[in-house]
Amino acid sequence: MQPLPAPSGFVGTLRPYQERGLAWLVFLRRVGLGGCLADDMGLGKCLSAETLVTVNGAPLAAETLWDTYAGEAYFDGEGFWAQPRASLHAQARQEADGRLVAAPVQRLYRQQVQESLRTITLANGCRVTITRRHRLLTPAGWTNDLQVGDAVCVTPPAGGEPGQVTVFSAITAIEPVPYTGWVYDLEIAGRHNFVANGIVCHNTIQTIGMVLHGREQNPQPDPVLLICPTSVLGNWEREIQRFAPSLRVLVHQGANRLGGEEFVTASQQTDVVVSSYSLLARSRAVGAGGLGRCHPGRGAEYQESYDQTGAGRVAWPRVIAWR
Repeated sequence: MQPLPAPSGFVGTLRPYQERGLAWLVFLRRVGLGGCLADDMGLGKCLSAETLVTVNGAPLAAETLWDTYAGEAYFDGEGFWAQPRASLHAQARQEADGRLVAAPVQRLYRQQVQESLRTITLANGCRVTITRRHRLLTPAGWTNDLQVGDAVCVTPPAGGEPGQVTVFSAITAIEPVPYTGWVYDLEIAGRHNFVANGIVCHNTIQTIGMVLHGREQNPQPDPVLLICPTSVLGNWEREIQRFAPSLRVLVHQGANRLGGEEFVTASQQTDVVVSSYSLLARSRAVGAGGLGRCHPGRGAEYQESYDQTGAGRVAWPRVIAWR
C-alpha cells in the first residue's frame, strides 16, 4: 500500500509512518470496513528535568534548556509552549538511513505532572527517565510498550556526531519512579525525534489527515463524529485547530452542550463533532443533549448512522472512536 501525502489543508508534515497510516485508513473507508489505528495523543510524551539533550553540539539538562532559551510561554490547556530565543539545533535521526543530523528546534515544551515515570537502563550504559507515554524507537518501530530485552535506538559508541549511523542497545532494566514536577519536550522541524541521554526519543495525525482527505473528495460531506476520552477532548480541539485550521469543530460536552434542533443545526454546520465515551454511554437522545443510539461495527471506525430520538435527526456516516 503506497503512503498518502498530507492533504492540501493539512498544516504540518506527516512522518512516513503517518503517511502509511493515512493510506490504510482511507483504504478501509473506500472498501466499507472499520479499523483501529491506536496511538497516544497529547498526554505528556516528555522527559524528566535532568535529562541531557544535545543542543548546538553540547549536552544541556532539559530544565536548563528551558530556563535558558524559552521565550514568552503560552498555555495550551495541558502545558506550556515557547519559541526559543536563539537558534537551536538538536541531534535527530533520519528515517531513511538512520544517520544523525542537526535539526532545528521549533518550540520548547514543559508540563507539570504528578505521576509515576519510568527509568529505562540500557546495556550500553545509557539511562533515561521518561513518562509512560513517551515512545522509543525499536527495530519494529516507535513504541511505548517497552520490555526488558527490547532493543532501542541509540547513538553509536564513538559518539553522536552528524553523519554517524545510529545503532541499537538492549534494555536491561525498567524501574518506576514517583515524580512530581516539570517534564520537558522539544518540537523538531521535519524529524520529530531527538537525542536525549544518548537515546533517540519521539515527539507527537493520521485521523485529521483522513478527515481532510474526505473533504477533498467530497466538498459537502456529512460531519464526522469523533468519540474520545473526556481527558483529551481539549487536546483534539487544539490539534485540529493547529493541523487543520480549515476544519470547523464542535465540542459536544458539558452542562451547556446543545440539544434538540440547536444541536442538529450546529452539527450540520461543522466538519467534526468531538464528544466523549462517558456522554455516549450516559445519554442517547439528542433532545436530552445526547448523541443518539449507536450500533457500532468492529474496530474504532464505525460506518453506522445514529438514529435520533429527539427533535430532528443527524446522520453520522463516519464515527471515529479514539481510545
